[in-house]
Amino acid sequence: MLLRRSSTNIHKFGKIIFLRESSSLPVNQSSSHDDSTNKNTMFDNKLKQQMSERIPRIEKIEVTYEGRGIADNAVMYMNKHLSTPYHCAMHISHGLAQRGVIALVKPQNNEEQNDEVNQDNVIDNKEEDPSLIYSMNQPLDADCRLQFLKFNMSQATPWHHQQVNKAYWRSCAFILGAITKDAFQTSFSPHVYKFPDISEKSGAFCCDIVLDEAVKDWKVTEESLVYLTKLARGIISKQLKFEPLLVEPEFAMEMFHKDNYRRSEIEKFHEKNPLLPISVYRLGNYIDVTSGPLIMNTSMIFHYVVTAIHKLHSNANVNSWRMQGLSLPEDLKVHHTVWSLLEKRARKLVREDMHDNDTCTSSSSNKENLLKYESIENKTKIYSKATGQWVNNKWASADPTR
Repeated sequence: MLLRRSSTNIHKFGKIIFLRESSSLPVNQSSSHDDSTNKNTMFDNKLKQQMSERIPRIEKIEVTYEGRGIADNAVMYMNKHLSTPYHCAMHISHGLAQRGVIALVKPQNNEEQNDEVNQDNVIDNKEEDPSLIYSMNQPLDADCRLQFLKFNMSQATPWHHQQVNKAYWRSCAFILGAITKDAFQTSFSPHVYKFPDISEKSGAFCCDIVLDEAVKDWKVTEESLVYLTKLARGIISKQLKFEPLLVEPEFAMEMFHKDNYRRSEIEKFHEKNPLLPISVYRLGNYIDVTSGPLIMNTSMIFHYVVTAIHKLHSNANVNSWRMQGLSLPEDLKVHHTVWSLLEKRARKLVREDMHDNDTCTSSSSNKENLLKYESIENKTKIYSKATGQWVNNKWASADPTR
């Protein structure tokens, strides 16, 4: 396995080579770069097209905010197809805008409800609640009542907490997909196979990837996990926004024309939900399909580590691996001793979405006991010895030369 690094040294661990971007070794990066550039160009052009088609002139919509009490309610007149729940929250208070994870949007007139709603809006709303689940960055398109869901909520139903947890878990898994292209050499054909629908009760979020058969005997070490964690933290530290874009299935198929796994996923969703658009998100330069809304931006993430990579054998013809991670938001920090316990649990293979005959098939010759390692977070973040709390926005860099 070739993992990209940032100095000129090359370390070999058995059959696994960790490459620190040595110019003496060939790296096939052009194809992956061109594909990413093409996706971003299509994303930008589609966004501009939607803006020009939907907004020939500015129209106002009435947005009613439902606060904790009558005195907290507010009525705002926002710009149709332009204003987002985040913009509405900024009109109420800066604190609410920073803490809002996702929004519940209840159309004032259901007949005017736009078909372009997020996929999770229809699939997960099992309490007969007419509200739709919106990303904080998704433009509003009609008069509506608005409610914000946060990590800490005293007057919320279990279903509300579940939607917040799912959005956060989904966002953290999305970051695993974002680092896949940067971490592995493109000559080993790294692809995000799928983002399994895993609950937070499983102890870890997951991203299933496919690698070339040439590295089927990869031995995952602690250095691999530390490096991947640092890459993820590099993305988180940029405080990037999760940008949503709802597109037609045909457009999504064209955008992912080189990704057979994603095309198959798009086809299956369209067959099941022919009237719904495809939900596409962008984080930095990484673009992928999601099954529902993501959080507002990466600044909400505090704890974050890549805890394990397990070899799967659900398909014997594909060299598939499950990347797992653990994270907690800024609003739910824990002491480093508690975090270490959670992290150790997150190293076990998550089987929530697997059948009984699906197993981890690493042989004894290349299987690494990930449970023997101490906290990966200890090697990537800095914490105060006085308080035992992690120091915000301070962690070790993925570049050892810095």
